[in-house]
Amino acid sequence: MKRAGKTPCWQDEKFDIDVKYIGDDMHMAVWDEDMTTSDLVGETTIKLTSLAANGGIDEWYPIQYKGKKSGDVHINSVWKPTGEELSE
Repeated sequence: MKRAGKTPCWQDEKFDIDVKYIGDDMHMAVWDEDMTTSDLVGETTIKLTSLAANGGIDEWYPIQYKGKKSGDVHINSVWKPTGEELSE
């Protein structure tokens, strides 16, 4: 297969992030998932303030590996303060 694994797609991955300080940055590392070993695809840093602005985001972020662009990751977030329930 040509270019196998060159256009990965993770759908419906959901995470709850416990934010202690809104001024911090969130470092994200993207890994492939192999049967024997996983390899780093790329990394990016996201300002937590962007996740909270206007109730959330729907943005693409570039990821880099060894200083070179290795793709993009799409982040769609909903900002809910502790105690508020998320609706599915």
